[in-house]
Amino acid sequence: MGVPVLVGIYLYIRNRLKKKHQPPPVQELDPRRIVKEIADAPLLHQKEIAKRYYGIRVEWSGELYSSWKVGKKRASLQLSVPPGEMGRLKGPAVEFEVDPKHYPGLNLLKDGSVVRFQGVVAKISSFEIISLKDVKLLEW
Repeated sequence: MGVPVLVGIYLYIRNRLKKKHQPPPVQELDPRRIVKEIADAPLLHQKEIAKRYYGIRVEWSGELYSSWKVGKKRASLQLSVPPGEMGRLKGPAVEFEVDPKHYPGLNLLKDGSVVRFQGVVAKISSFEIISLKDVKLLEW
């Protein structure tokens, strides 16, 4: 095989690996719409509808209302999304875990602090709680 063929194979494999490791694109979704669509569905269809959102990457801002340590290296945060529009605990709640060492000042946040984040929908409970995974904090 010639050098151009080997370079072509290398570039093809590298591009395929990059595509597999790239997060899904961010979707423009309103968390209130998600929760409403599930709540409005017949009871026996609600889980199916919730599962349609699993794996979708979202970017939202929320108002912090609860946080706690999970073991030695993780922190769990719960936020009301969107902030200031529906009142604390009246709108959908979003919960996720992050590693505080990657976010200086995270341990200084108080009740009502606004946090902008991006993550992947992992679960939606019947109590209007949207759980995210692979979360990155963008502003806090």
